[in-house]
Formats: sequence, C-alpha cells, structure tokens
Amino acid sequence: MDLSMVRELARSVPDDTASHVRQSILELAEMDTGALTVLLSEPFTSLVPTVPITTHVYGSFLGPADSLAAPGQEYPHLDMTVSIDEFGESVDGSHPVKFGGSWIVSCGEGVSFRLERREVWGVEPREE
Repeated sequence: MDLSMVRELARSVPDDTASHVRQSILELAEMDTGALTVLLSEPFTSLVPTVPITTHVYGSFLGPADSLAAPGQEYPHLDMTVSIDEFGESVDGSHPVKFGGSWIVSCGEGVSFRLERREVWGVEPREE
C-alpha cells in the first residue's frame, strides 16, 4: 500500500479511538437513556482537534564537569511535569494558553542547573 494512503487512513485513528473510549465511559456511567442519547449526538460527537505540544528547556549545569550525573546515572536528567493552567477563546477565534508545571533536576553532588529559557512549541491544528 502506498505510504500516503497509510497516512490518510491513520489520521482518523486517534479520533475514532477517542470516540469509542468516550462512548464506553458514558455507557459505564449507567446514566439515563435520554442523557446518554444527547451526549452521543452532535455537537458532543465532534472532537476538539488535538495539537502536539513540546516543551524545550535550555540551561547550564554548574559544578564539577567530571560528576554531572547523579550516582547510578550515566547522564544528568530533568523530570518535567507540564500543565495547562489557563485556556481560553479570543474574539478572533484564537485560543490563548498559559502553561505551568515543574521540574526536578537529577545531577551529581555539588552540581546545579541554571535555567536560561523555556520554550513551548506547537503546530497549527489540522483542518478536517
């Protein structure tokens, strides 16, 4: 099969999967038939487009270069949790987002990490 055809078929998989999972959760909730019928029809069946978001953190390690990694680790690393603290809709149809989160730097004794900048990258949502 041509790769472009595989890509086209694969594009619907996340939305189809989300729809099946959503329907299963609603059915397991054992709500009355009227409410279930409403929630399984438009406009509730139109899924919000997903947008991949990537966070990049830039900085410098400060301390002895021969022991950057924590004991038992080959490299220093950053455990990061990203959250969306605010999400809105503007008059022009755009969606302003305020990101939050935290991170824990795991590095060697006497080594610290100095954050220089944090970037959040996304793409335009695809149009169906």
